[in-house]
Amino acid sequence: MVSEKNKAYPRGLIFAALILFIALGAGLYFLLHSHAEEHKREKIAELQAALDYKMAQIDHWIKAQSANASLISDSPFLGQAVQRWRENPGDVKLRASIRSRLNGWQEHFGYSDVLLADQNGNILLEADGTVDVLSPETKAYLQKALAEGKHLLADFYMCTVHNTPHIDVIAPINTGARGKAGKSAVILRVSPGDYLYPLMKNNAFQGLTFETLLIRRDGDSVLFLNDVRFAQDAALKLKISLSEKDVPAVRAVLEGRTVGEGRDYRGQKVLAVTGALARSSWFMVAKIDLQEVNDANRANALIWSLAALLIFAGSVSVLSILFLNQRKDYFKKLYALENERQALVKHFDYLTKYANDIIFLIDDSLKVAEINDRALDIYGYTREEFIGMEADRLRADDQKALFKTQMSQLVLQKGLIYETMHRRQDGTTFPVEISARSIEIEGKKYLQAIVRDITERRLFEQKIQERNEELESANQELLAAEEELRQSNEKLESNYAELESANVELKSAEEGLQHNLEEIQITKKRYTELFQGINSGVAVYRAVDDGNDFVFVDFNRAGQRIEKTSADQVIGRKVTEVFPGIKPMGLLEVFQRVWRTGRPEHFPVSTYKDARLEAWRENYVYKLPSGEVVAIYNDLTEQKKVEAQLKENVSLLKIAGDKAKLGGWSIDLKNNICTWSDETAAIHDRPAGYSPLLEEGISYYAPEWRGKIAKVFAECAQKGITYDEEMEIITANGKRVWVRTIGEPVKDEAGKI
Repeated sequence: MVSEKNKAYPRGLIFAALILFIALGAGLYFLLHSHAEEHKREKIAELQAALDYKMAQIDHWIKAQSANASLISDSPFLGQAVQRWRENPGDVKLRASIRSRLNGWQEHFGYSDVLLADQNGNILLEADGTVDVLSPETKAYLQKALAEGKHLLADFYMCTVHNTPHIDVIAPINTGARGKAGKSAVILRVSPGDYLYPLMKNNAFQGLTFETLLIRRDGDSVLFLNDVRFAQDAALKLKISLSEKDVPAVRAVLEGRTVGEGRDYRGQKVLAVTGALARSSWFMVAKIDLQEVNDANRANALIWSLAALLIFAGSVSVLSILFLNQRKDYFKKLYALENERQALVKHFDYLTKYANDIIFLIDDSLKVAEINDRALDIYGYTREEFIGMEADRLRADDQKALFKTQMSQLVLQKGLIYETMHRRQDGTTFPVEISARSIEIEGKKYLQAIVRDITERRLFEQKIQERNEELESANQELLAAEEELRQSNEKLESNYAELESANVELKSAEEGLQHNLEEIQITKKRYTELFQGINSGVAVYRAVDDGNDFVFVDFNRAGQRIEKTSADQVIGRKVTEVFPGIKPMGLLEVFQRVWRTGRPEHFPVSTYKDARLEAWRENYVYKLPSGEVVAIYNDLTEQKKVEAQLKENVSLLKIAGDKAKLGGWSIDLKNNICTWSDETAAIHDRPAGYSPLLEEGISYYAPEWRGKIAKVFAECAQKGITYDEEMEIITANGKRVWVRTIGEPVKDEAGKI
């Protein structure tokens, strides 16, 4: 009996061990398969994160180029400066100013070169001075940007002149002609080797075969834009046919965002994610060899197989089972913690390495889980102080109330870009732009935030706003001055119309009035010349000697014409030197008061006199926010002379009208209003000063004459045909009176009636 039991016992043990072995084997298979799939998903997530980060960096770079180009194209000052220089190429000072701008953009924005070119592709100015001619490819992009009238980001291309890859940002220059682009442009030349290529090679993702590729469609092929890891000199040369649809680069061009396995340019099997870059024709691929992923799985399989063998061997003894189970649980927890730590390190390392921006990783309790070195430099906290810190502590006090709302919105939308104010350890605050997204690592959710200090951008925007406000203030003051001058012009137009009407009336006056008619013709000529020559002079001054004198800063063409001088002869000189009579005139005191008080003043028409000239001037003086003083003035010398003569002529005309029963009239065609002289009103039995609308004036003619007067008046107003007719009118009192009516068109400088 004992021997039978002893024989049966080993067989049962073997059978139990076999069942246990099979169960362990099946469990091990499913465990390894599950772990392999999980590992693959982790790699895909890491590839996706790396791809999104680099795509975000390139997208930000594209936005920055567009913003730089818009700043140049929208600058009226640059456009006007380039236009003036092209009209006067010998202006060395203006040329140096423009070239200084080109050098500033090159140094500030890091461009390899900045050029100014015309519509024919001729280089007008260059920052470096090393480029003599533009390649045909550059000219083609230049002409396209000028034709469309907007800035253009050229694609990667191999320059046939310099045999190097280029990316050009072309900004047409606004010359100020109603906002239309001019016939020249600024070319911001980018060397891909300075930023884009290093960004693509920056493989923070831990992997022996990991790499990112920048590509675009080129006909029926995919063109690689950057050098690849496993082939030399591939940029802008390596191509793959679109028919090879198992290649991730081909799938990227055909489908955009993809995830999966395939073959790369070497024919190796890879695990890859792809995406399309917004605002460009570029696509990106992040990949790693499938063999490297599987090698990690094999190592895990070996570990789990050994663990299964240990479990199987330990099942012989209860103590061994308990011991091994305890060790197993311990190692599983240790392994899980190590995996989580390694995943965090891998994920954050490739995001933070070489990053100039501040990067945070925040856990689901809204506490800081990891930061990069840039955050330590900016905020002044140590790493130990940062880790575990409540994230809202970094907010300025007036922004903390928005924190939880923005975090909830971020989680719902899976990503959010917003601006806020952050606070350093020393209590100082600064503006930031945050690009945040929700991510998952080892089944645990985190918030990843990329923070950028936008202090300089805010200061730049503030300066632009202040300058715009200054320009708007100056513009409003100029509009006020223009309105005042317009009213003066309207008064002169009215005087001119009255004089023209008097001239028509005097044509049929008695022979004794001929002398007066000739004098009126002379006055008419003087008024015409004065009207056509009306234009305001504008001078800009800078105070010197504590406001005791003022130096010319700028002088417009009207002022040069009025004073019979040029800007070169006055700019930089003191006003008391150029116009010594300004102090006795009293205008210098007005300059000083306006400069000190900032309140604008109207200096009435006054006599200016020096050894060179004697003239009448009317001035409007105000102070710019920059401290400069502006004088808008009008030369009223001729007007003063004409006014004196006009008083005499009007008096004579009134005497002539009373004696000859001669009335005058004029018609404002734009507003359809008649202006009658007092004698014309009396002829129609209307009170002095009465002026009707055009239709009412025609209605005074007898019915049988209204068709005739309407016809001859229309020919006069539309074709400029003078008429002289005798017709019968019916006055306001019902009397029929025969009158002689004469109509003559009055034309402006453009020939318009």
